[in-house]
Amino acid sequence: MMKLPPGVPAQPEAAVTWSTVADFATALTLLATAGVLIGLVNTLRDQRRQALLYLHGYLARDELSAAREAVRCRLSTIPYAAWTDDDKLHASRVCASYDQAGFLMETKVIAPAQAELLLRSSWGESVCDQYEALEGFLDARQTPSKTGRAFFVHFGRLY
Repeated sequence: MMKLPPGVPAQPEAAVTWSTVADFATALTLLATAGVLIGLVNTLRDQRRQALLYLHGYLARDELSAAREAVRCRLSTIPYAAWTDDDKLHASRVCASYDQAGFLMETKVIAPAQAELLLRSSWGESVCDQYEALEGFLDARQTPSKTGRAFFVHFGRLY
């Protein structure tokens, strides 16, 4: 048996064993908790990656691509007063799609680092070009309570 310093009461061997078991159980609980936290972080990372892929797929849809092309190639060269109803539909699609993208980025559904990467790509240039080409539409667009700029506020924040 081990000799204890003076004034320290002796503990029975069973108490030392249960203390060791309790320490071991605490360590296992901490490891399990760390594993769960790592799993949650990985799940969140995967969800954000999926959100970015969703946004990219959404923006690349044929009707939105055609709308951006119409704005870039035709509507940017003619005054807003000469736009047809179809032209305004293209403009509305572009505004709504980039407004949705801005909302997803602002609410951090798209991770900030991924949003920055997206906006530093050609998508960012497109946001700026489209916004500038659509300023007449945004100024003229009215709802009972908002102008187009206020209605498509997240598009403006991307710009």
